[in-house]
Amino acid sequence: RLRELGYPVEATRGLDGGYQLGPGGRLPPLLLTDEEAVAIAIGLRNAAGQPIGGIADAAIGALIKITQLLPPGLRTEVEAVAAAVSGPTSRFDDVALDTLTIIARSSRDNERLRFGYRTYSGSAGERHVEPHQVVPLGRRWYLVAWDLDRNDWRTFRLDRITEPRSTGRRFDPRTLPAADAATYVTQSIASIPTAHHVE
Repeated sequence: RLRELGYPVEATRGLDGGYQLGPGGRLPPLLLTDEEAVAIAIGLRNAAGQPIGGIADAAIGALIKITQLLPPGLRTEVEAVAAAVSGPTSRFDDVALDTLTIIARSSRDNERLRFGYRTYSGSAGERHVEPHQVVPLGRRWYLVAWDLDRNDWRTFRLDRITEPRSTGRRFDPRTLPAADAATYVTQSIASIPTAHHVE
C-alpha cells in the first residue's frame, strides 16, 4: 500500500533482511507561515520572468496552485506586490534550465566541468573548468570558474554555454581574487575591450 501511494520501500532477503522506507517518493505536505506563503508566491512571480528556458510554465503552475490556497487577506498582499513592482521589459538571453542545473550542481559539489563556449567575438571552443559560483547579474547569468587550460580565473555567460557535463573529478576550491563572485563578474565586464569610449 505504501508503494501504491508513491513511497519507495526497499526489501532485503535473508536473516539480516527486512523492509526499509527509501529516500524520495512524493513531496510531503508543507506547513507554511503567512510570511513564508507570501514570500513563495512573490518568488514564483519573479521566477516566471527569469531568462531560464522551461522554468516559466512550472513557476506559473505552482503560483496558481498556491494562490488558490491562500486566504483572501494574503492573496490581496501578493496581488498588491505584483501590481506595485514591475519587471524588466528588455529582452533576456534565455538560459536552458538543464544547463543552469548541471552548472550549479557542479559548482556546489566542487566537480570539474566541460562545456562548449562561444566568446563575444564569435569564436567557439571547448572549455575545462573548476566552477566556483553562478551569478545572476543585470540581464544575464554568469559562471565564475578557474579555467584549467588557461590557468586563470574566467567569467562565462551561461547563454553562450552548450552541452555542459560534469567530469566527476573533484577539486579543492581556490581563493577568488575578489571580495565575492558578483564583484569579480562586475570587474570582468568592466575590463572587456570595447570599440568605442563614450563620456
